[in-house]
Amino acid sequence: MRAHLTDEEKEARLEDWLEMSAAGATLQEMGDKYGITRERVRQCLLKVGVVHGEIKEARRLRLAALPITCHICGKQYQRGERHYVAGAHRNMIFRRSAKQIERDAGIAADYDQGMLLRDIVAKYKTSATMVTRALAWAGMKPNRHPTAARLPTIEASIARYEAIAADYDREELLNEQIAEKHGVTTSLVGIALRRLHVPALTRSEALRRRARILHKQGRRGNGKK
Repeated sequence: MRAHLTDEEKEARLEDWLEMSAAGATLQEMGDKYGITRERVRQCLLKVGVVHGEIKEARRLRLAALPITCHICGKQYQRGERHYVAGAHRNMIFRRSAKQIERDAGIAADYDQGMLLRDIVAKYKTSATMVTRALAWAGMKPNRHPTAARLPTIEASIARYEAIAADYDREELLNEQIAEKHGVTTSLVGIALRRLHVPALTRSEALRRRARILHKQGRRGNGKK
């Protein structure tokens, strides 16, 4: 049978619990020290106005302020500092080989020079996912939108738009043929025409235009010669 504590002993125990809680101890640890349950500890603290949730929140804040030791490089950093962002450190974490680092650098350089995503995939015989990861190492994000094929400069984009519009005005090529000629999608052909304020055709006008082009090319309405 547990002996009753005097008021002085209870006060000393309470002060010890407050010190332990300030140091980050749990209710279970405080109870184990005095041979009682954690629920009893919570009740005793509640009598003096100390709420268990407040202890947990204070503990969480204290732990959040403590530095974390990296298990890879041994350096200390604070939460939220994005310690793994540095390129050399990420190489240590994911164990990228020298060949992979060289390939990823080449992918980033080609993309920075204006090469399209699909061309990079074909050049390095890899997947779009791997190209995306390679660009992420360099802090870049690919533009996957099919109607926004990227060129190095705004001037180059404008020149391509003008060339597309010129082919469209000559009525010698269908839209899909213009797209194939310039290495873009048919959606981008439409965007180029809208950017240069070329009047949009109605469905009947578009069909008549297509018939004229097919006639010039010596083909029937179904596209066959």
